Amino acid sequence: MREHYPKRKRDRTVTCWIVTTDVQLPLEEVREAAHQRWQIENGIFKRISHLAGTKTFYFKDHRQFFNLLRLFFAAMAVLDCIMCMLRAHTLLFAALRVGIKATWRNVFSRICEALYELPCAFGSLT
Repeated sequence: MREHYPKRKRDRTVTCWIVTTDVQLPLEEVREAAHQRWQIENGIFKRISHLAGTKTFYFKDHRQFFNLLRLFFAAMAVLDCIMCMLRAHTLLFAALRVGIKATWRNVFSRICEALYELPCAFGSLT
């Protein structure tokens, strides 16, 4: 397949190979699927790697790496649940964010404080 990129200064026409098992798909759909796959690879996976800090860890066993990723995604799911609960209680959410610079470190420390006081914090809202 030949791709033409008119905005590039060099290599405007590029020959690329796309391997697929579905030979029934039209060429444009195969091309679009390949572009979406690389967008996920270049955008999402690299961002996850950056946020999880996996570039600074070296593992001899791949299971250790996968366990680290599982812990990271579990922590992100817990954070998402906590943020969802806090958004439902606007007063508590506003109290959590008041007076802090919105950095990950500050938000996490405030969430830890709120979780330690969770029964008291949610009890006042009912």
